[in-house]
Amino acid sequence: MNIKEIITRSYFLIKSYLNILKIKILISKYEKKNYKSNDNKISYYLELKRNGYLSLDFDVFFGDKLDQLISKKDLTENIAFDHTGHHKSFNVPTKFISKIINSEKLQLLLKLYINKDVRLDNVYLDVQKNNQNFNFSSGWHRDIVGKRIKMYICLDSDRNSAKTSIISNSKSFKFNNFILLAKRYFQVIGKLNSNQKKEEVVLNYKKNQFTLFDTDLIHRGVYNADSDAQRVCIVFEFIDRYKSNKIYKFAPCGPGEHNKNFLIFDADEINDLKRSTLFDNSISKLNKDKIFYKIDNLHDEQN
Repeated sequence: MNIKEIITRSYFLIKSYLNILKIKILISKYEKKNYKSNDNKISYYLELKRNGYLSLDFDVFFGDKLDQLISKKDLTENIAFDHTGHHKSFNVPTKFISKIINSEKLQLLLKLYINKDVRLDNVYLDVQKNNQNFNFSSGWHRDIVGKRIKMYICLDSDRNSAKTSIISNSKSFKFNNFILLAKRYFQVIGKLNSNQKKEEVVLNYKKNQFTLFDTDLIHRGVYNADSDAQRVCIVFEFIDRYKSNKIYKFAPCGPGEHNKNFLIFDADEINDLKRSTLFDNSISKLNKDKIFYKIDNLHDEQN
């Protein structure tokens, strides 16, 4: 690593860490909000609160069998992958999204874990092939948005498919985040800070199951370079709506994230979407036969 590269990486490291501190200050009040309910003793919530993750068969929360609701073949036909073997797109059927966010068990669980202002913040198709190329996500990190749930609904995988490892109970911001971040910036390419830790828990994404975890936990992607196995998931993200509205421009959150900054739903599903407390109607806008789910819609209404 030459002097120029060291200076460049140092610059982006300091810039990133200052951004983290800024986000931490902005989100602090949202992290303290709680949802008071007599249901706060349900086993699913207690397990998620204790471990920071939860894995269950799909029909436990959603009633139907997964393959009766959605087709992996239709979703993955002719998809393209980037150089790390990853595909991400936003063509998830609105009817399926509506089915998921209207689960009473899911709505209650998310209110208890995050707060009453939790919303569907993003949803996308995520297909990951094992790949020998450099993958930044395989280094230990936390998503710098505070408390946020990612739910992976697995349509296909096998024992060699990509996984996620987490450090359970590693929630809450600490200044060792700087060390964690520095290890990601100052590494020999291909040799990430990805060493196994005795306290890590490996989340195996199994077909016809869903797994959710708090991205405020320290976590990393786990890939098997000796296998070409794929993992096909639909990923839902849930976060405090007011927090996401506040930080989406400089943090990895919000509908469509920084790829496009919005989601599109079919307008004929609007009534079913609105039945869910997880759907944020304040950022939805009808345009002909489509609903644009976009934080900028909120600002347009205020102007």
